[in-house]
Amino acid sequence: MKLEDCDDVILQEILQHVKALVYVDTDVLLLRPLEDIWKFFSEFSESQIASLAPEHEEPTASWYWRFARHPYVPPYGKQQPAVVLLEVKSL
Repeated sequence: MKLEDCDDVILQEILQHVKALVYVDTDVLLLRPLEDIWKFFSEFSESQIASLAPEHEEPTASWYWRFARHPYVPPYGKQQPAVVLLEVKSL
């Protein structure tokens, strides 16, 4: 068994007292307070556990659309999200 096979168990142990979290990549520049992002949790439905932000609002600004030489999922490509809202208590 590899460590990455146990990530859900490890995360449950580490985050057992955390209700929700916001993940932000280190290369993201926030132009508004993080509290403004945190407010989106109030819009989650009962069944929603996560929210992801696209790389760009305009698909033609996406790196994939401009530079990819390999297949990708249009219109934005397969995203590695830079901002993730996760409601841990719902997992």
